[in-house]
Amino acid sequence: MGENLLNWFRSYLRNRPQSVVVGGAESTPYIARSGVPQGSHLGPLLFLLFVNDVKNHIKHCKSSLFADDLKIYKVINTVCDAALVQSDLNGIQHWCFLNGMILNINKCFHIKYTRKKKPLVTVYKLDGAPLKEVQEIRDLGVIIDKKLTFTSQVNKVVTTSARMLGFLKRNADCFGCTTKTILYNALVRSHVEFGSIIWNPLYAIHSQRVESIQRSFTRHLAFISRGFSHRQPYHQRLKKFNMLSLNNRRALAGVTFLYKLLNNHLQNSDLLQEIKFVVPYSFPRFKINNIFQIPSAKTNLGVQAPLVRILRDFNKLNTAYPELDIFGSGLIGFRESIVGCLSRT
Repeated sequence: MGENLLNWFRSYLRNRPQSVVVGGAESTPYIARSGVPQGSHLGPLLFLLFVNDVKNHIKHCKSSLFADDLKIYKVINTVCDAALVQSDLNGIQHWCFLNGMILNINKCFHIKYTRKKKPLVTVYKLDGAPLKEVQEIRDLGVIIDKKLTFTSQVNKVVTTSARMLGFLKRNADCFGCTTKTILYNALVRSHVEFGSIIWNPLYAIHSQRVESIQRSFTRHLAFISRGFSHRQPYHQRLKKFNMLSLNNRRALAGVTFLYKLLNNHLQNSDLLQEIKFVVPYSFPRFKINNIFQIPSAKTNLGVQAPLVRILRDFNKLNTAYPELDIFGSGLIGFRESIVGCLSRT
């Protein structure tokens, strides 16, 4: 940066009088000693310039940084591995000291993702204070438990969606089926599907509980529709109202994610490295439909891992409908093809 630009930033941040207005009453103006003006255009840029170099102090763990939400993670097999995590925590604490930041220890946690009955006992500290170990944690709106069953996430999704669906039924009596479907998609289904690529139900009981939300809504639509009984089977109601089941919609979201990943709509080299193609030893006489290798797994958790599940879903669709082309189609055309395939299943 040139000196003029630095001076411009300096003048923007220094000696800025601010005041607080509540209910028409305004506080005495004061000079803020830190931070940037709320709602400013430069605020996000300045924050990124400020925080992004924290990763330079993380030497041993992998890390993810989203705004002010920082996560570090590492496979822990020995006490030495735990010591490396503590070393990185010390590095983060040192970065905070250099930049005049104070961490709120009460909002910092650590969690062990394991199914071992007796996992390694570890204690991590920040600024001398031990970090609280939790059994589940909320990460960008998704509740992740230590055994990765996502039971709490399913409970939250079902409870929130059922409450919103009840609100919709009570307050949308004057609307027709088309308008109610639009409101359902915006207010209810958006809750059900948020982050579903990650927390897709592992167990049939969880899948049924989530599906019950849409079962209830289609029954409601059938009840107010003329010439169509609300006692019709669920698949008939879906066909009547031109809807996919929530299970099929999760498959659609996963396969669409795979398309974006392979066609450079998303940039994630770590995930791309995990995708393996089936390469025949000789020239095949027929088209290969299972184009992705599915890694073997010893546990249900491994079988239902997000990327493994998505690859398996696409192989199944491609076997049933060989005309699918994940590389030669545009995104819209590919999605329409997948919707057509799922509608026939």
